[in-house]
Amino acid sequence: MPRPRFPLTLALLPLLTATAGADDNKLDSRETGDRAIAARRVLFKHCRECHGDAATGRLTVVDHGKLVDPGPVPVAFASRKKDSPRSQVVEFMKDGSMPPGGRERPSEADIKAVEDWIAAAAPGYPKAFDDPTTLAAILDDYERPEQSKARPNLRYVSLTELADRPDAAEAIAQAQLKLQKALAPHLAGGKKLQLTPVDETATLFRLDVSQFGWDAPDLFQRWSADNKAAGVFRMVPFDLIHLEQPNPPAVPANLAERTTDALRRMNAHRRDDALGQLRAAAFVRGEWLADALLTKDGKPTPLADDLKSLVQLAAVLPKADSLPDDKRLTGPAYPPRSADTKPTPGASPFGTFTAGDAASDAAPFAVTAEFLIDGKPVREVEQSTMFVLRVKSGRAGRVTLLRNEPEFGFVEFVPLAADQTRLTADAAVNLTSRTNPDGFAVDTLPREAMSGVVNYALFVTAGDRAPTVIQSKHKYNPVWRVVPGGDDPAGVVRLVLPLTVLREKGPKK
Repeated sequence: MPRPRFPLTLALLPLLTATAGADDNKLDSRETGDRAIAARRVLFKHCRECHGDAATGRLTVVDHGKLVDPGPVPVAFASRKKDSPRSQVVEFMKDGSMPPGGRERPSEADIKAVEDWIAAAAPGYPKAFDDPTTLAAILDDYERPEQSKARPNLRYVSLTELADRPDAAEAIAQAQLKLQKALAPHLAGGKKLQLTPVDETATLFRLDVSQFGWDAPDLFQRWSADNKAAGVFRMVPFDLIHLEQPNPPAVPANLAERTTDALRRMNAHRRDDALGQLRAAAFVRGEWLADALLTKDGKPTPLADDLKSLVQLAAVLPKADSLPDDKRLTGPAYPPRSADTKPTPGASPFGTFTAGDAASDAAPFAVTAEFLIDGKPVREVEQSTMFVLRVKSGRAGRVTLLRNEPEFGFVEFVPLAADQTRLTADAAVNLTSRTNPDGFAVDTLPREAMSGVVNYALFVTAGDRAPTVIQSKHKYNPVWRVVPGGDDPAGVVRLVLPLTVLREKGPKK
C-alpha cells in the first residue's frame, strides 16, 4: 500500500528523518519518503500474503497505483488527497478485521505508520527496492521530453539498497549527509548542492555533472606499449567514478534496449570501444560514492583529488603553452604504497594502483604472484639486482605488467619476453624482461634516498585484448588509469605488488 520512497535526500541530518507530529502540509521530500518506507514495511508484512502479487480482488498493497485508485467505493483504500483522511486499510486494521484469522496483529506503532503515510497523501513506493526497479525509474525520468537538452550530462545516484534495512530511516539519513559532504566541495563556483529526487521515495537522485565540471572532454590520452602518448582517449572526469564502482548494476533483458539507448546518449563523448571498457552504468550507488570521495575522517580520497585536478586542468589546458608553470598543470601526488601491504587481488574496476586497490568484489579467478631471487621469495631488493616475477593463474589469459615509481610520478609498461605474454591455466611462469632473460632490475632511486618503493601492477585478462593505459594531459604528476580490456571487462584480475628497493643491503631480519 504505502509507497516508501528511495531514501536519499541530501539535507541536514535532523531534517532527514521523519518527525512524529510534524505538520503534514510542510513535509520535505525526506520526511515524506520516510513515511512511505515505514508504511510499505507494515503493509508488506501484514497484508501482502492475501493482497500481494497474486491478489484476486481489487486491493493489492504491491501495486501502489491500484492501491490508491479511488474506484467505486465510499471510502478509498488509501487516498492521494490530503483532505481525505479516511482509509479503509487503516479502518480494517483498527477494527481487527484485517489481517484475518489468527495472523499477527499490527502494533499501535504499525497502525500509526500507515496513518502518517495517509496523512502525507499516500506517497508512492516501488514493488521492490532492487536494481531493475531502480533502472526502470531512471529510464522513465531520462526519457521525459523536458530532459532533452540536459540528457548528455545527466547521471543518477541511488540509495535504494538501504531502504529495506530495519533501520532504514537512520541509515539513509546518515548516508545522505555523508554524500552531501562528499559532493559539495566539487560544485563549481561555490554553488549550493541540490540533488533532485526522481521519485516520491527520494532515494533516487538526478545529477547534472556539468555543475561539477565533470563533463570536460579530451583530458586523457592513451599510453602505448612503448611508453609514449598515443592519441586522445575520449572520456570525461565522471568516467573515473564508473571505472572504480564495484558491482555495477546489471541490466535485465526487458530493459536492455532502452538502457543501451540511454547509455549511448549519456556517453556520446566516448567511442564505442571505450563505452564497453569503461563499464558504463545507468546509476551509481550513493553509499559507495560517498565513501569513494571522502575518508572516514572527512578528508578527500585520491579519487576526489583526481577529479578536482582534472577540473583545474580543463580550465587551463587551452592556454597551457602560455602558462608553462601554472600549478593547475600539475596533477595530484600519491603517497607510495607500503611494501608491507599484502598483494590484494581484485576484479575490475582498477582505479589508480599507486593509491591502493579500489576493488572490493572478489576476483573472477585466482592469480598469485611473488618476486624471486635465486628461487627464493623476496619483498626487497638491492638497486640494480636482478629478480623475476613468478605468476600462476587459475585461468588461461593474457598478462600485462606495469611499473610505477611514486617518487617520480610515472607509470610505464614493462616489456615481457615474447613467449610470456600468454599464461596457461594453473602453470607457474617466471616473467622476465624482453631485453634481459635474467629478469628485471630497478636502477633508479630518489636522490640521496637509501630506499624507495616501486609498485608493479600485474593484469591477467581472460581474452586477447590487453588493458588500455591512459594518462591525463597534466605536465607533471598526471592522473593514470588502467581500463580493462577483453570481451569480458569483468574477466580481469589485478595484483598490486609493492617492492622495496635498497641503495645498499639493509640488515637481515
